[in-house]
Amino acid sequence: MLHADSADISSTDILGRGVSPDFGTTGSGESVLRQCGIFLSSLVLAFSAFAVPVRQNDFPPVPKEALAKLKCAVGAPVSRGLVFVNGKYIEPPYRVERYGTAIRINQVQVTGQLVDWGEFLKQQQGYRIDVVPYPPVKKMVEADVPVEIEEEVEVEVTEDEMDDLFGDEDDKKPKEGEKKAVQKIRKKVKRTEMRRQMVEKEFPSDKPPKRIVRFDGEFAHNLKVKGLLSKIDNERAQIEKRLRSGWIMCFGLRYPRAEGDQMSERLVTERLWSVDRDSDGLDRFLSAARTAGLAFLPEPVLQDMFRNKIDWPKLKRRATGQ
Repeated sequence: MLHADSADISSTDILGRGVSPDFGTTGSGESVLRQCGIFLSSLVLAFSAFAVPVRQNDFPPVPKEALAKLKCAVGAPVSRGLVFVNGKYIEPPYRVERYGTAIRINQVQVTGQLVDWGEFLKQQQGYRIDVVPYPPVKKMVEADVPVEIEEEVEVEVTEDEMDDLFGDEDDKKPKEGEKKAVQKIRKKVKRTEMRRQMVEKEFPSDKPPKRIVRFDGEFAHNLKVKGLLSKIDNERAQIEKRLRSGWIMCFGLRYPRAEGDQMSERLVTERLWSVDRDSDGLDRFLSAARTAGLAFLPEPVLQDMFRNKIDWPKLKRRATGQ
């Protein structure tokens, strides 16, 4: 099973949970809608963990180093199938490409990294991880701080001390044993006292240390690297194979990949562009889509499609051959 981020779960995962991608009529006579209902109910559980709105419409980019070392692998054009990315219709022919560690269709990235680039680096000599603590955090706190204060005080000084203070030179010197005259003066003095005030101090960061990947060496396509790369190549080939069989594939940031067989593809191609005629908002569109037999598509997928209905004329031309 491929390593994937939370926004990209392969159809293999879905099928492994007992969900049939075949929405057509079976030999047992089950209706399309019944099978679609089973598919939808199974996907609702998977979607509940991803029902968080996102602002961006692009999958996380593939690291430049991964593109430089792993390159790309592109298959032959595919004229069949139906592809939506975040609800936007992508016109055929489709060229499914392994784009470093992700998948692209017609130059549009449709997955995140299926195998993280770091997993490839782990297979190399010269790979290491440096643990770097975050720098201290500066905060304003209240603390006792020594403050130097200058003030005037009244002191008593003798004439000799006055001479020292003011540099007066006088030949008159008191006789020995004579009482020295004393007078009061004001003098500036300095003292230090502790005062409470706001100061900036450094504190250790609450964030865990950063783990920085270092790679000192030449990247080698060893057996372990080739094994990881084959997982992505196999996924690319699987997507291409299903499109050649006429499947519909819906990729999105907010949900796992939703897909279905030729019958599902035909229903979407023929009916999606027509269900909006009488619906003037999203709620009415969702109701009309269910009435038209498109309930097998999870609601987040239909929401994205509705937001990109500007592309529906292209789908109509494809369905009507105009």
